[in-house]
Amino acid sequence: MGYLLLEGGAEFGGRMREPDERAIALAGGPDAPVAIIPTAAAPDNNHARAGGNGVRWFRSLGA
Repeated sequence: MGYLLLEGGAEFGGRMREPDERAIALAGGPDAPVAIIPTAAAPDNNHARAGGNGVRWFRSLGA
């Protein structure tokens, strides 16, 4: 069993800290795997930028 957290827009920022920390806790804590699947596709490689932003954000939360 697992959890799925769907976010959009400015998802990797201060306003999502509380739900993202809760998601980390529900997933099993800081050592639990977190997968980021960027679905926003734009010609300027926005998906790659979004994925990198997600990795940085979750690392800043201790994941």
